[in-house]
Amino acid sequence: MGLPPLLGAPLRLARRVIGFPMRLVNRARGIGGGAADPNRWLVVGLGNPGSKFTRTRHNAGFDAVSLLASAHGMSFTGALKHRSMIATGKIANVPVVLAMPQTFMNLSGEAIRDVLRWYKISPKRMLVLYDDMDSPVGVVKLKGKGGHGGHNGVRNIIDEVTRGEKTFARVKIGIGRPAAGVSVIDHVLRRFTAEEREALERGEVMREAGDAVVAVLTDGLEKAMTRVNNKKPAAKVGGEVGGEDREKAAVAAAAAE
Repeated sequence: MGLPPLLGAPLRLARRVIGFPMRLVNRARGIGGGAADPNRWLVVGLGNPGSKFTRTRHNAGFDAVSLLASAHGMSFTGALKHRSMIATGKIANVPVVLAMPQTFMNLSGEAIRDVLRWYKISPKRMLVLYDDMDSPVGVVKLKGKGGHGGHNGVRNIIDEVTRGEKTFARVKIGIGRPAAGVSVIDHVLRRFTAEEREALERGEVMREAGDAVVAVLTDGLEKAMTRVNNKKPAAKVGGEVGGEDREKAAVAAAAAE
């Protein structure tokens, strides 16, 4: 039985007033915006905001996603949404949300979590592009699972988005290892050398990273991995550093960011 009209209206108003703070909290968290689309993907590029980080090795994910957006007629909004720069549109006729978290690298997962909630996208339809120190400059790898490998952005995604689950699609862009005497932190926050930049341009590495995204959207992850990972590396440039030293440096980088 319904409430009498004269009583029902005030109660509905009271519920709206009482529920208003929680609705604000949910909006701040990125919950409940827009209609769900089961075909939509979230494509994320990792990096650090600010001009001093522009085109550094650690911002390879930003560079690749920016080029991807431009290639497919998409543009990022000036205002931040969910602590990220956002672009929406279609790639190969597949609806996508492109995101570049502006939280600094070690909090990337928090921003990505909010974007996923807002657009109602499952982490299973999330593709993350980021720099990979374990691969030479010029090498692009497509993976469906794996640990963080000392990468603080990926570490935070595993903690905040997938809750320990390490199975999600990622495009790893090789940035090479540090030269002798160069710390991991200094290495990832430096720009590419002239030799490395030439290798990147000759191999069109950022375009290849975008092509890997298109391959996932059109052919699925398994077929795309076969195609992308069997390509001949475009270049092998960079120094070396031990895994133990890298992990120590990653911890130091997390504290510094």
